[in-house]
Amino acid sequence: MFVSKGVSKISVVLPISVIWSRPHLREKTVKFAEILRSCCIFRVHTLFLFNDTSKKAKEEASLIATYLLAPPYLKKYFPHTSLLRYVGVAPPIKTPLHTVSDNPESALSEPLRVGRVVSCDERVCLLDVGFKTPLPLIQKKKFSVGDLVYVKVVKTRNSYALREIEAKHELVYLGPQLVFLDRVSDLRAKDFVLVELTRKGEDFPKLSQSLPRKNTLVFLGSQEKDPSELYNLNFHYKINVIPKQGVETVRSEEALLIGLSLLSWQLE
Repeated sequence: MFVSKGVSKISVVLPISVIWSRPHLREKTVKFAEILRSCCIFRVHTLFLFNDTSKKAKEEASLIATYLLAPPYLKKYFPHTSLLRYVGVAPPIKTPLHTVSDNPESALSEPLRVGRVVSCDERVCLLDVGFKTPLPLIQKKKFSVGDLVYVKVVKTRNSYALREIEAKHELVYLGPQLVFLDRVSDLRAKDFVLVELTRKGEDFPKLSQSLPRKNTLVFLGSQEKDPSELYNLNFHYKINVIPKQGVETVRSEEALLIGLSLLSWQLE
């Protein structure tokens, strides 16, 4: 199956309350997974989660997101906590880092994968990279048990080993970077085209040809507030991506998926 390399010009800003307003942990987990999967489908660069709720919600969201974005072979290292009770019913993300081979010989053709340091001595670290046994990584810098390292599988005279490699989206899409924001002022907004998705905006077909092909921040609102009310920013574009919607309200995760579909096609 073909998976595109590289990353899109789009990053997303989303209030945590969109997810954490759900009454049950199962709903929160599934909705978060759907949002992350939508971001991965369209190769979103960064997902900024704006904390409009509480510190506790931020910490809970961070753990669940980190688990969902981790390759399957590294999930066993997460703590057994009730907060991860429903991750098994969440839709799988399946980025290229999630679908790597479990055979070292087949893995030789892969550009990179993520390994977890399980032991170290003065010369060599052993990493769990999803095979039956850990593989050695010749240390070029100091690592500690639990560190995550991007590596490439290489062949030695009698076996296989690992070489540390710089993680680049040009090699393979790595998934969205996850950033939590307590203040919108923490955004380097001046480096982006700012797009607000709102029912009050201009219809997308009228604006599509005028959108510059530059790094773009797409803002979504909460259940109660539009992005302009939440973030207090001057948006370059206010877009209605569903000008003839047939339902009373469109959920944020639905608006995100539709918006990313239209914008990613336009900005490529």
